[in-house]
Amino acid sequence: MMIARGKDNYVAYAENVEMITGEGNTVQEAKASALNSDKIIKTFAPEQFPATLKGDYEIVWKLAL
Repeated sequence: MMIARGKDNYVAYAENVEMITGEGNTVQEAKASALNSDKIIKTFAPEQFPATLKGDYEIVWKLAL
C-alpha cells in the first residue's frame, strides 16, 4: 500500500487492487480509511472479490516521497 501526501491530505492506495483506497488528514487516518475499504471489499459477492485478496496476504506500507 502506498501512502502519498496530497495538497490537503494524505492518500493511501493499493498498487495491485484498484478498489482499495483511503484518505485522511494524517497518515494514520489514511491507513485506517484504506483498511476499512479492504473490509468493505470482503463483503462483495464472490464473483466480484479480487483474486489478489483471496487467501492469506500481508499489507506492506510504503511512503511515496
